Amino acid sequence: NIQMKLKTLILDQKDAISTVTLNRPESLNALNEDMAQDLAEAMDFLENDESSRVVVLKGAGEHFAAGGDIDFFKSIIDG
Repeated sequence: NIQMKLKTLILDQKDAISTVTLNRPESLNALNEDMAQDLAEAMDFLENDESSRVVVLKGAGEHFAAGGDIDFFKSIIDG
């Protein structure tokens, strides 16, 4: 089950609809390295899943996504 592998996303599937929820509400669902990897893994899975006909992307909590996680991008710059 892909859900067991995802650290920052929730993947729910019902009928032909797959819902991917960004699940870092404490950081307004800002994109970090773990979330980028989880999104790539989830999208690869869904692309090859013939039972999924629709993918809904949403954010946990009150916000969809604040963009990139500044601490993550700073760590890339700092090396």
